[in-house]
Amino acid sequence: MKLFILSFLLCFGFVGTLSAQHSLQLDDGAGHYSIITGQTVNPLDIFLLPPGGGMLLTSGSCWMTGGNTLTGILPSLPTEWFGSINAADVVMQTNSSEQFRLLSSGGINIPPTISTGAGMIFQNGVRFIHSAGFNNFFAGSAAGNGTVVGINNVAIGSNSATALTTGVQNTFLGSLTGDNTTTGSSNTFLGYHAGDQNTTGNENTFLGAGAGEKNTTANGNIAVGFQAQFNTTTGIHNTTVGYQSNWTNVTSSNITTVGYQAGALTT
Repeated sequence: MKLFILSFLLCFGFVGTLSAQHSLQLDDGAGHYSIITGQTVNPLDIFLLPPGGGMLLTSGSCWMTGGNTLTGILPSLPTEWFGSINAADVVMQTNSSEQFRLLSSGGINIPPTISTGAGMIFQNGVRFIHSAGFNNFFAGSAAGNGTVVGINNVAIGSNSATALTTGVQNTFLGSLTGDNTTTGSSNTFLGYHAGDQNTTGNENTFLGAGAGEKNTTANGNIAVGFQAQFNTTTGIHNTTVGYQSNWTNVTSSNITTVGYQAGALTT
């Protein structure tokens, strides 16, 4: 601790004051010594500590944790920068866990998504982009969740696929699309609230705002259009095309309706 404090004070209080004729010996109180020596022959002014003492690097000034005033050609070519000067990745960690890595070969790498938050991008404290599970992609405020185990799912939109557990091969696009789907699989929902109440239904295709919104466990339905097949909950194998087509159907199956409010009285 004493070594750390003295090193910190040296960095922020004495940088630039050492020369080739001066050195500073630090004692941690347990008989371990480190010596910091100014090396003016080194263009980077590197002050070396023996093993156990680490290394203090400066180029005439320190990178301040409280903020820095950059110089150079601003904003694109500042003189000061953060990173490495050799072929080494720059790793950022919190709580001893890697959060992201600047690759020496170019690019940024983040670790696999886990429920605690690693591998996720947050916006205002809410998960925003992540890939929990396997071969999944979620984007949008609170889209998906960190514990999903289903594979090959894509959900883009605010609160889409928030309850997904073991469902596979689903494609949800739009706010609140498929947000109650848990084990349902092979569904395609496109449009605001499309397939919103679906839980375990499989192989449904709902295209349009509110299309198939109240479907819960039904399978094999196709609904295209604004609120098409809006109230169907358990009816299966229906094909519906048109504005509010088959809108009142709840449990009927194997029905084909095409047109504006077609089959409006079907239940």
